[in-house]
Amino acid sequence: MQFRGDFPMAIKVAAGKINAVSGKPWSEPLNGEEQDYVVAGTQPWLDGFNAGEGHVRQFVSRPLGEGASVEEQLTGEATWGGLQILAYPLKRERWDAWQEKQRLSGKRYSVIDVSACEPHFQRRSSTSEATAMGLGMGGRIQQVIEKDPWGIDAWDTTRQLRVFVHLLHALDYARFTGRPAPETPVTAECMPKRACLGSTGTPAIKAWPPPNRSKT
Repeated sequence: MQFRGDFPMAIKVAAGKINAVSGKPWSEPLNGEEQDYVVAGTQPWLDGFNAGEGHVRQFVSRPLGEGASVEEQLTGEATWGGLQILAYPLKRERWDAWQEKQRLSGKRYSVIDVSACEPHFQRRSSTSEATAMGLGMGGRIQQVIEKDPWGIDAWDTTRQLRVFVHLLHALDYARFTGRPAPETPVTAECMPKRACLGSTGTPAIKAWPPPNRSKT
């Protein structure tokens, strides 16, 4: 899951309503003492459940009811599945102050009209008849949860953007999209041989953080 954009957002991510950063049940308020969110513009991506010590356990989709999802393992129930994403924008006054500081220092920055920032979502067809899918924990990889550089009081919690992401089983993909399920270039056979490369020889997976970077 990659985060891109010019405007800072505090983003909460949950799988089956289990917070992927804190491992605790879902709640809307931001927790500044035990940071339970990531910051777009600071956190480049989130590939799994926070495992601490600069590592995450990768997101792996699994059918609900098998007991393999984190939701089932922690709650004993298979109710929600999917992904829940909630985003809070930076307060207008904090953004304006930052832009002015950048202007006075002569640094380049993006000019964004905050009042024009409105969400645009496209509704897809219902997946109520599809196999219910959740997310379990996969392999342990190096990835940090970046500290919030703005502080908990910087976020406008009176405004929010929310989206629920439903996961499709490969067997349901064609029925709901009208297209065959895409084939993954990543296989158990190619990974040890470093053969999972694109046409330019670029690795399928990039490491984060860069070498010698401090971990959180």
